[in-house]
Amino acid sequence: MKTCDPDLCMSLKLPSKLWYVMRKVDWATPTQTASKVTEMSLAQADLRDQKRVLSYITKGDLCPD
Repeated sequence: MKTCDPDLCMSLKLPSKLWYVMRKVDWATPTQTASKVTEMSLAQADLRDQKRVLSYITKGDLCPD
């Protein structure tokens, strides 16, 4: 089974739980691993943006400072 490159994991400063999951998953290359991490980060950022917009709409503040 292939494992995550420890140097890559440390350079990305990943949470230990995520690092554990990455070691258990059979990803082909460190580049592919980094791609998955980037994809997850972008998805989290998108979700935060959606929540922010929703809070502006529900508060009636459509023009945030």
